[in-house]
Amino acid sequence: MFGPGGSIGRGGDYFGQKTAMELEKRARELAGELRDVCLRRHGLGNGYVERLVAGYRRTPTAYDRLPAPFVQALDHAQFGTGAAVRADLLRFAIARLIVASLCRLRSDRTLPETVRNEAEQRWYPQLMDELLERPDSAFDHRDDAFLKDLAVAALKALPVGGAWVVEVSGIARQFLISGGVGQFVEASLYLLGRMKHFKWYYQLHAVDRYLDSFSETSRNACYGTVCELLRLNPQMRGLFGGSWYYDPALASISPHLAYLQQVPRRYGAKVFRVGTTPAAIRLATLKSRKRRMLYETRRYTPAHYLLIWPRKQLFGWETASVPRLAAVEEPPRCSSAT
Repeated sequence: MFGPGGSIGRGGDYFGQKTAMELEKRARELAGELRDVCLRRHGLGNGYVERLVAGYRRTPTAYDRLPAPFVQALDHAQFGTGAAVRADLLRFAIARLIVASLCRLRSDRTLPETVRNEAEQRWYPQLMDELLERPDSAFDHRDDAFLKDLAVAALKALPVGGAWVVEVSGIARQFLISGGVGQFVEASLYLLGRMKHFKWYYQLHAVDRYLDSFSETSRNACYGTVCELLRLNPQMRGLFGGSWYYDPALASISPHLAYLQQVPRRYGAKVFRVGTTPAAIRLATLKSRKRRMLYETRRYTPAHYLLIWPRKQLFGWETASVPRLAAVEEPPRCSSAT
């Protein structure tokens, strides 16, 4: 295990003051030392661990679906001292992926500056600090939060501000039939009129590590970054996400969360009911006494909803909202009078 006082790295303040080039240098040092650890401590050859990580980076899968060879190597190291093997391999993977991603961020013209800043100034310094500070048990490829960290390290998931990341994905067709005949008709018309296709969308995910940044202001900034991504990637068709908090019922139950679906709907997005799931119930009632009480008294049943926002309509939000948001956020100017 690599923790505070170990042979690798310095404290967290080190990263905050450094440039992207210095951050990359540090990532290379960490990756090199962790690769040596995998060899010396666990007998994993350099070529083997490099191939595993390269295979993960190059395989176009969803953030929560790791390539089979990677999963097999990690599953093989689950019991007894194998937990340390798994953890050190995943530590190396994050450091090595960050090295490759920092190089990509300098040259990839399909990624806007806002994504680069999020990665270089917030995500990567924190991930690298945690390589040294977190225990072996925190590095688990079956944990959703860790899988999102791994995906951001590889730029499979792109940090777009606040508590959100996006990944390139397709929309499952389940929503066409999950909400009854009326939704089927509405969804079919929406598909023919605005969506056109199910593929090449950005899928939005919330991340646990930055839930303290979950707000309407940061959500609007997230939409702005997605607009930048769409402009640089004309093949992408829009944005979608699935969650219990896209339920229109929350406008009266939890009005402070209504903006999550009301703002997109005001500018051409649609929400479709997918259905009640154990995950939707658990998440919707986890932190709210009111929602939990309403659920327990059968006055509210949490459900998973799908929000779809095509690119043309998202650009309509940008045209209408960005000048207004900029005016609100602009600090007051000093009067020229003395």
